Amino acid sequence: MSSILEELSQTSIFSNAELPVVEYILKQPEEVLCLTLKGLAQKTFSSEATIIRACKRIGLSGYYELKISLASELNSFLVKDGQVQVDAPINRDDRPQDIAKTLLKLSSHALTDTYQTMDYGKIKKAAHMLFHSEGVSLYARGESLIVAEDFHTKLLRIGVRSSLDAMNGLQTIRCRGKFHDETAVVISHYADSRQVKYIVRELKQAGTPLILITGNPLSPVIDVPELVICVNSNESRYKIGTFASRISMQFITDCIYCTLFT
Repeated sequence: MSSILEELSQTSIFSNAELPVVEYILKQPEEVLCLTLKGLAQKTFSSEATIIRACKRIGLSGYYELKISLASELNSFLVKDGQVQVDAPINRDDRPQDIAKTLLKLSSHALTDTYQTMDYGKIKKAAHMLFHSEGVSLYARGESLIVAEDFHTKLLRIGVRSSLDAMNGLQTIRCRGKFHDETAVVISHYADSRQVKYIVRELKQAGTPLILITGNPLSPVIDVPELVICVNSNESRYKIGTFASRISMQFITDCIYCTLFT
């Protein structure tokens, strides 16, 4: 399978209008990761539509997917035996020091990947929504609950009224309305469970402003919330434990918290 940079190097498949965009990405891929679609258009004196067409020529859905793929490619963090596998990063014969080194690389990869694809406008908007709310209602379940509990504790630390509900059943929606003017935050890696779909739609029907933090851009409720923050995660449901996705989502909530703090 060809890499993104290899695909872009096939300049003959691009139109004359798209070539300046492609050449800029090839020469300065790291800088592209920090640019918005509008920013890259300005840098290359191109239109946003031209950039999207260039992305689609190599089989990508758009600029966001290009940044995700490019970040993964530039930050593969290779180990001796190959790339760290997010689902099963350790081997049977690994010593504790080998495990520690592998997890360090996995954590660094997850943080760098999230940082380089982060939409700072969404971070600022999330903090703004929480700041102007009477209280924050957090919803999470399973391994995402760890991230929600940490965020909940931090919010309480700075005097933000916060409630946390584990989505262990549909009855948790009864907790809605704890605050008169609240913002709800749902944290879910896949955001496709029965509980998540029910709660997201009920909150929407109640007119509650909603932020969804997820690792699944194909979630069936992705178009429902006012604000969706996606983290890049290649973890499958068959992983030995949640490592990269937990680190990425907590990085996002920490950025929202610190922005709110300021």
